Amino acid sequence: MIVLITLALALIPVAAILYPLFGRRLVATVLEDETSPRAEMERRWDAALAGLRTAELERAVGSLTEDDYRWIRERYMTDAALVMKSMELEEQEEREMLAAVETEVLQVRERILGEKGASEAGRLPAD
Repeated sequence: MIVLITLALALIPVAAILYPLFGRRLVATVLEDETSPRAEMERRWDAALAGLRTAELERAVGSLTEDDYRWIRERYMTDAALVMKSMELEEQEEREMLAAVETEVLQVRERILGEKGASEAGRLPAD
C-alpha cells in the first residue's frame, strides 16, 4: 500500500514537468490560428461593426454632432468595405490556386499515364 502511495506521489511531479513539453503543441496550434490573415480580417470586420454600432448609439444619445457622426460612419464604412474586398480577393485567389493545382495534376497524369489513361483516371466528379 505504501509503495502505491509513493508511486502516485512520484508521478505527480513527473506529470507536471512533462505537461509543458506536450502541451505546447496545442498552444502553438491555437496561436497559429489567431495570427492567420483570415483571423485578422475577421477582427478588423468586427471592429468596424462595433465602431458603427457605437457611433449610432452615441448619436442617438446626443453625444455626437451630425458632422462627427458622418465622419466616423464614413471611416468605419470604408474600413468594412476594405475588409470585404480583401476577403473577396482572398477567396478568388484561393479558387485560382485550386484551379492551377488541378491543371497541374492533370498534366502530370497525362505525362505518366498517357493521354488515354489520364482522361480515364483524371475524370473528376461533376460539381
